[in-house]
Amino acid sequence: MSLNLRIIGVLLRTELRMIFRDRRILFTSILLPILATPLLMVISQRSVQKRESSLKSREYFYSVGGEQVGELRTLLQATRERLATNTPPFKFTERAVTNTAKSSAAPGLVEDEIQLGLTAHQGNATNNTAGGAKKSGEGGSQAEGEDELAGSLAVNIHFRGDRDYSAFAARELLSALRETRRLQRSGLLRQHSFPIEVSQVGAVETRDVADKDAVAGRKLGTGLMVLLFFFVMTGGAVVAADSIAGEKERGTLETLLTSAASRMEILLAKQLSVLVMALLITVIQVGNLFALAMFKVLPGLGDISGVLNLWVVLLLILLCLPMAALVCNALLLVSGYAKTYKEAQMYLMPMILVGILPALAPMLPGASLRSVMVLVPMANLAVGVRDVLSRQYDWPMLALAWIITTGTAVWLMRWGVRFLLAERMITSSGRDAVDATGGLGLYERHVWRWFGLIWACLILISGFTEKMDLRVQIVTNLILLFLGCSLLILRYYRLPVREALAFRFPRPLVWLGVLIAVPSGYICAIGVFELANLFIPAPQSMVEQFGSSLLPPHIPKWQILLGISVLPGICEEITFRGVLLHGLHRRLHPALLVVVVGLVFGVFHVALFRFVPTAALGMMFAAVTLLTGSIYPAMVWHALNNAQGVTSLMQIPEDGLGVGIYLMALGLLATAFWIFWRERTPYPGLRPWRKTPSGAESSTPVCTKGGIKAG
Repeated sequence: MSLNLRIIGVLLRTELRMIFRDRRILFTSILLPILATPLLMVISQRSVQKRESSLKSREYFYSVGGEQVGELRTLLQATRERLATNTPPFKFTERAVTNTAKSSAAPGLVEDEIQLGLTAHQGNATNNTAGGAKKSGEGGSQAEGEDELAGSLAVNIHFRGDRDYSAFAARELLSALRETRRLQRSGLLRQHSFPIEVSQVGAVETRDVADKDAVAGRKLGTGLMVLLFFFVMTGGAVVAADSIAGEKERGTLETLLTSAASRMEILLAKQLSVLVMALLITVIQVGNLFALAMFKVLPGLGDISGVLNLWVVLLLILLCLPMAALVCNALLLVSGYAKTYKEAQMYLMPMILVGILPALAPMLPGASLRSVMVLVPMANLAVGVRDVLSRQYDWPMLALAWIITTGTAVWLMRWGVRFLLAERMITSSGRDAVDATGGLGLYERHVWRWFGLIWACLILISGFTEKMDLRVQIVTNLILLFLGCSLLILRYYRLPVREALAFRFPRPLVWLGVLIAVPSGYICAIGVFELANLFIPAPQSMVEQFGSSLLPPHIPKWQILLGISVLPGICEEITFRGVLLHGLHRRLHPALLVVVVGLVFGVFHVALFRFVPTAALGMMFAAVTLLTGSIYPAMVWHALNNAQGVTSLMQIPEDGLGVGIYLMALGLLATAFWIFWRERTPYPGLRPWRKTPSGAESSTPVCTKGGIKAG
């Protein structure tokens, strides 16, 4: 379809003119982002400073008890006299408790009559308890790593961890008592002519060698993407909701459709208008950040002007642009799906709750671009922004993260345009024929929703079962999740099982090709791994740990073979070369279908170092399924491939295989696929490789000497 750029330009200018004339949109999308961030930062900084000042200037009350109350009061009096010279002094006063019903250790803590409860007893060397501070409703605090000495004064500090003033008082008093005790010990040693100061005995000096600017930048980068996402989402939502859903409700969209502009041109103009607003908000927020850093008003970060310079700000804008594009495309898609402006607003909160999850990725412990995180759109850029602000420039992974998120935004834009071109999306006319009839047509629309849900469940379940027995993980992931969801899809959409799962027997010679492909494909996958390792090196310890986790010594070998070879060969093939391939086979051309199914197969194996070789094997399995029209060769190939790794039938030297071995394996693999091609019985219903001379496409390919073409 040819597009008239002049018409798109006119429509875009009209949309932007309407946006900038709307005071509501100007306030929520532009003025609010400009003012909100500085106000939020200044108020947060003032609030933190005021709270700290209030905690320091407050008078704290405590009660005393225990066997050595006299010695404890003497120690507290000495500490109080020493702190009286501080500015401001830490003030703590003893108070008698009136209500003693709740606790024998610190009776006034529950009613907030006191903030601390102190008990003292004589130390017992036979009952030493070293450990960290105890925090509970009426817990105690003991010096970390110290043991009680026989005859010494042992003090327990009870406080409430759910009250910040009580916890602050406990920390300050504990520190003050330690310092008083240190000074008293030093005085005793000097009286007994100890030759040097106690501080010089076994002196330990700790030094933080980290760049303070980089530390501050890392703190800022951890939550920066969340802030940007929130403002882009809320600001762009107003424009997107009014752009299609609002015009549907007002009845002006149908009028626009009667103009000389095509539907594609109208939708592209609306997408560009929302994208302009999203990019404008992104630039405003990053500019705000730069200004706040210059004026040193970012709370809890100190001076980060050494991290933020003009080039870093431009890099941050570049990294955030794909996020803005992704969000605005999603907003416009939801606006087209909604029938009214109010309905579009109802979808805003669920979108924020779902979309903010990848923006929180930098807060996950150990989140790194050199992990599977780089494959998750927006989450990879959030981690990349954190790394840039902490002066960690991993350029290859930053580029890969940018490409992945940009590619996702472009794909969502193209898919959204096709989706919105449907009559029911433009006119809000209700359900169409596919919604009414269901079946394969409806499943083709929902296939990515299902596999997105399965992937999310896999990540969630893996977090719970990671430390469990390998057999529990296999049953949970393969049988309950993969096989269970596949059967649910078949039942829900009433798909014919034999057709959807390609349960057809191939020609006999195909099995010869499978036997050749098993060892050659295994070696080729290793070669692909070695090649990918040059660009994304995988730690050897990680690879060894993964191998040992698959072969636990306490599980019998036959159970490992069943769980690692047979079950994946059945369950994973039914899921990926069965229901996934069937849901995409009429929407994608065969070559692209092979690539997409293989990539999804690699993504579901989570570990980044396994992604490339696993995706390559997934493409091989998808290709043999399309050529033979049967899932059985892929099942057998998959099971035997995994069995090779489990039984170590093919020992791989530590320094890898030679180039000659890889070339020979590649030749054997080509021979196997030549057999598949010669004995092909293609997968029914594939899109044709090319159009027929009349220009029409047929969804049913036929087998000819020249290959698969439309019949």
